[in-house]
Amino acid sequence: MESLHNPISPVLITCRPEWTWLICCRLSGNDVQKHTQKIESSCHQVAPGFIFDFNFQDKECGRLYRSEDRFGTLVQMVCRVLPIFIS
Repeated sequence: MESLHNPISPVLITCRPEWTWLICCRLSGNDVQKHTQKIESSCHQVAPGFIFDFNFQDKECGRLYRSEDRFGTLVQMVCRVLPIFIS
């Protein structure tokens, strides 16, 4: 639900059809585009006025921790260059 940098807070999960705007689906690695199109057409049948927007959880996690990846790369570069300057 949030970045792992934030403390874990209480969560209440309810199911109210009038509030439903987010659906999580697990898809097999085979023909993801076909499955995504099926989900989109089903959403348009159920809620024709709403915009269908989707993302993949692995990309979302990558976005959340991009700065840590950059910092790790910077530390690795410093650790590689610093011994050269010392020697």
